Amino acid sequence: MGAPHPGRARLTATTPSINGHNLHFCDRTTRTVRDVLGKRFAIPDDTTDPRPRIALDVLISATRCAHDAWAAGSTGTRDELLAHLRTAFAAIPGALTCTPHVRG
Repeated sequence: MGAPHPGRARLTATTPSINGHNLHFCDRTTRTVRDVLGKRFAIPDDTTDPRPRIALDVLISATRCAHDAWAAGSTGTRDELLAHLRTAFAAIPGALTCTPHVRG
């Protein structure tokens, strides 16, 4: 796999078939991670406890947000991508407790 490039991320975001492939890849990766973690740790099954799946989906979502931000306004360096990933991961706790206010 080549170096990250914001042009690729923009292409993915604007091309439905590539975006669909990317979503499928994320789903496959999530399932693989759940299987590996399930063999190593006593993690509840998704059918009885949705928390492990939700936690992985939150990480995938944060990664996608970071990629979107990186593709939208960066020169494409790895350091910029890592900075966006750090920002997105740091936002997870606040996102889980975010309370929207009704506009009035």
